[in-house]
Amino acid sequence: MEKPTELFTPEFLQNPHPTYAWLRDNDPVHACVFPYGNVPMWMVTRYADVRTLLTDDRFSTDSSYASSEFKDAGLTLGRGTEMEFSLPLVDPPQHTRIRRLAMSAFTASAVTRWEEAARAETDILLNQLARNADAELVTQYTTILPSAVIGRILGVPPEDRQYVLRQTQAVTSVEAEAAKQVPEAMRKLMDYARGLVNARRESRGDDLVSRLVAAEEENDGRLSEAELVATLGILVLAGYETTQNLIGNALAALFEFPDQYPALTAPEIGPARAVEEFIRYQGGIQWASFRFAREELEFGGTRLPAGAVVVPVLLSANRDASIWDEPDRLILGRNGPRHVGFGHGIHNCIGASLARLQSRIGISAILTRFPQMKLAVPHESLIYRPSLLTRGLSELPVTLF
Repeated sequence: MEKPTELFTPEFLQNPHPTYAWLRDNDPVHACVFPYGNVPMWMVTRYADVRTLLTDDRFSTDSSYASSEFKDAGLTLGRGTEMEFSLPLVDPPQHTRIRRLAMSAFTASAVTRWEEAARAETDILLNQLARNADAELVTQYTTILPSAVIGRILGVPPEDRQYVLRQTQAVTSVEAEAAKQVPEAMRKLMDYARGLVNARRESRGDDLVSRLVAAEEENDGRLSEAELVATLGILVLAGYETTQNLIGNALAALFEFPDQYPALTAPEIGPARAVEEFIRYQGGIQWASFRFAREELEFGGTRLPAGAVVVPVLLSANRDASIWDEPDRLILGRNGPRHVGFGHGIHNCIGASLARLQSRIGISAILTRFPQMKLAVPHESLIYRPSLLTRGLSELPVTLF
């Protein structure tokens, strides 16, 4: 197989799958140079290797172990803010304690209320969409829905939601110019999260922030102020960006494979199981958090120096042909091992249940309301935002009825 598009080019960012397929077959632990800052790093692309990497304690998510090139390039996400203490960026035993306390807010009754919020916000948006036959779903649906649901769950006032959304979009961008704004956007996001915490200390509500504040104050081994703010920040980042990407990607996948529509309502499959295949086929996250080699070591047959920056490529792992038959097809009733779309092991995304819930409701509701919905442009003309960390569409124009 001839080597396809080079890494990090505009063509690669639009369709990285052929390049990842080549790497899985020919160079599964691939040495490369990150385009921003010229940082040496290694990309891990096979499913088995990615799962191993995500649980290998020879690697850390703490950027203090990173190479000097990585640190000098300013790629240490959240360094100097509370985000340093977020779950994706800390190791046990700190990670174990933070996750245990944070998860105490994710009770069964809380999840039930989240579903009510998701359905209510979905109905509002669908009623707005029904006013016109044509719609652009990224700006009118997939971006607004997670923002509104997370806003309800966290108690973010409607007038603040666009501000928070702008900061999350800036933080997850890897374009050279936009990347310069990441530290300021992260600071603003942490400032906002801190303001929510302080407000709930003064007046508790029936929202997730209040539950986390209670977890901070009432449990042994409590969350610190910085850990609490960081937990809120990561929930916002994951809840906004990941979910909007997943819903948009899922709808685009159904337009690409219309034969899969019946599976959404088939008793043996249904929306909940279908969401897992949407995540496997084209999830909203492309790369997991960077891993850093604690010392010189060998991984996947490759010798890595201490401080090596290693990338678990979730999007590639989920298309591994050694694991799934026809991995480049959407098959909603597919059997097989669990995807790694939300990570694996202790760093599995804390907000995965919320993302699944919103996606299940958001996808099935719009298809139920508009069963004749069609893509308004050729599928091959859809454009993905130029990002390595996430995978999401710039636009999704449709005809609703």
